[in-house]
Amino acid sequence: SSGINAEYGQNDNKDLQSLVLEAQSSDPNVKLSCVQQARKELSKGNNPPIDERIRAGIVPILVECLDDDQNAALQFEATWALTNIASGNSDQTKEVVTKGAVPKFVRLLAS
Repeated sequence: SSGINAEYGQNDNKDLQSLVLEAQSSDPNVKLSCVQQARKELSKGNNPPIDERIRAGIVPILVECLDDDQNAALQFEATWALTNIASGNSDQTKEVVTKGAVPKFVRLLAS
């Protein structure tokens, strides 16, 4: 089952691809729902599906969301998701850093 309200399973690549595509929507409600879903998946238990989300390309989308000063909820959800990714192993942390999240975090903290 695809769509923004679907449960995006760790092994369900079709839904994961849909999530990543819909997270790039120009509709702020669709984008927020998808980023929130990604954050929820990345907050699950002791072994969240970080690598699957990285491979699917969600990190640059989440980093881009940090720039949306008109949508504080989107910034909050994207920040939460990115910090969940960065709290993983060193390669996962490096993914967040190399995609440019750190200066955006600093900017948000200063605002």
